[in-house]
Amino acid sequence: MELLENFRKEIDMIDAELVALFERRMDVVLQVAAFKKANQVEVLHQNREQEILKRAQKRLQNKDYTESLTEFLTMIMDLSKKLQKALIHDEK
Repeated sequence: MELLENFRKEIDMIDAELVALFERRMDVVLQVAAFKKANQVEVLHQNREQEILKRAQKRLQNKDYTESLTEFLTMIMDLSKKLQKALIHDEK
């Protein structure tokens, strides 16, 4: 059981880092949204999303995680677009 607890503690530390990185990313997303609103730029840029996914997949050391990574990043990008749309349309 001690080994399991050690794994869980490590996951908790990783989760804390993920939360901080997520918050940092969303703060930048708000800056992007403000720019897009001021310059009347569309929220969705499909090519950009595909570039992000390809670059991330190349960085991935364990290719067994490719599908999960793609799903993870796609969810983050969906949340980012939702936040941008809310700001651009003054729904936030």
